[in-house]
Amino acid sequence: MDTSPSHVLFDTLSEAVVAVSDRAEIVFVNRSAEKLFGYARSSLLGRPLDILIPERHRSAHSRHLADFRDSGVTARMKNDRTEVRGQRSDGTEFDGEASICRSELNGTQVFIALIRDVSERKAGESLLAEAEREQRVILDSCADGILVLSAQTGLVVRSNERAAELLGHELRDMIGQPLDSLGLNSRNVGDLPSTPDDHADPILFEEVVTRPDGTALPVEVLASTTRLGFGPAVVCCVRDISQRKAHERDLIEARNAALRANRHKSVFLAGVSHELRTPLNAIIAFAEIIRDQTYGNSPLAHTKYREYANDVAESGVHLVSVINDLIDLSRVEMGMMVLQHETVDLHDIAAQCIRTLRSLIDDKSIDCHARIGEAARWLRADPKAVRQMIINLLSNAIRHTPSGGTIEIAAAVGGDGELLVSVEDSGAGIPSSRLAWVTTPFNSSESGVAAERVGTGLGLAITRSLLELHGGTLSIRSEVDAGTCVTLAFPADRIPQRGAGLGCRRDPASSHRKTFLKLVPAGNRDDGSPAHGKSTGHEHP
Repeated sequence: MDTSPSHVLFDTLSEAVVAVSDRAEIVFVNRSAEKLFGYARSSLLGRPLDILIPERHRSAHSRHLADFRDSGVTARMKNDRTEVRGQRSDGTEFDGEASICRSELNGTQVFIALIRDVSERKAGESLLAEAEREQRVILDSCADGILVLSAQTGLVVRSNERAAELLGHELRDMIGQPLDSLGLNSRNVGDLPSTPDDHADPILFEEVVTRPDGTALPVEVLASTTRLGFGPAVVCCVRDISQRKAHERDLIEARNAALRANRHKSVFLAGVSHELRTPLNAIIAFAEIIRDQTYGNSPLAHTKYREYANDVAESGVHLVSVINDLIDLSRVEMGMMVLQHETVDLHDIAAQCIRTLRSLIDDKSIDCHARIGEAARWLRADPKAVRQMIINLLSNAIRHTPSGGTIEIAAAVGGDGELLVSVEDSGAGIPSSRLAWVTTPFNSSESGVAAERVGTGLGLAITRSLLELHGGTLSIRSEVDAGTCVTLAFPADRIPQRGAGLGCRRDPASSHRKTFLKLVPAGNRDDGSPAHGKSTGHEHP
């Protein structure tokens, strides 16, 4: 056994020391090398270095040793450690790190390698890398964004892809940033303790994040403290709540719409009650006068009785009009309205409607006229429904047009080929805030401006529903104190081919369609005009 000072010194080292000659033969090993490789020192001396190296690595190791020998470098020390793979006497392998230097032994150049077993460290690094990979997979699979901050600095130390996506940043750019730089308010997590030892409850808050592209995103953040490898940390789970907020807005709007509809219905029922009660009271009162012959049997009395009988008839006609409005709306809403398609002459229909409401027009000295273009004269539709739609629009226009005003019924072909029928007046107009509501059933007022209430207020709702049965749309253009124009747009395919089908007014198939009983005031003629007294301003199929 060599007891030279250098050999004794080498034997005290915890690292394995292996010295080889120029021919890569082992000339010295220390006790740590014996222990590491599982060989007795005597069995290694004079043996080739390859017995300590797995076969698959031997050629590469020989090249590295030759390169070092030829390089002239004295040593590759601690900071230049090379990872190597060693092989024990039993054939098992281990990970190692090696430093190498030149020296002389008994006057001969040797190469001394200091080898450290790093198998445990490598195993730990492998476990750590696998844990980090699994953690990354878990983080990136989360539907929520996750931010991990240092509780001491407030800076992001870890994030997942979802957080980067929600906040609108690149993942690599988020590390080292404070919450404020990412669009979140750091003051919301300011109440959390700086250490997790205080057992503080998580904090839940909502805020709107403004992203780099200027878009805003409502988020919910759950923040809590914990302890990680680097020290105290704040973990923030960021959730996109834009759909929930939209749903909440929809629910609020639906609730408000239901409340408005309920108010409109209450007002409507009160109005209908008034509309029914007023003519009924008149009918009862006038009938009692006639029955009791309150004015006796004189010729003057008979004149009074005839006037009252006429008033009774007019009140009855008004009652039927109110009831018919209700029936029309219910039939359309229940899908019971059946259209009888014919080729309709809009010129004749407009003239009929003006004649029907002539007494109301004349009472207010309104200039009412029709302007029907020849190209828009003919329409494939249900004539009674078309007449009722125009009657409804015209009666509304008369109601809200001051004395001496003007009303025009017009028909023309639109730019997209649709047939446009409009009724325009110079009346009070409709505020823009009311335009969206004037065609809804049970709306408290069809105009939204102060005006005398006449009828049920269902005219526009019925008109829109009848028009939709024809595949059309209703639009309203109005200005307060300037007037209103209501336009019925019928699809282009409802305009008959010029010269075709104009001689056949009724669709043959319509004679087989189902019909429904309709309350009609006694004395009404087939053309829709009352046979007596004032018109009600409504027409019913």
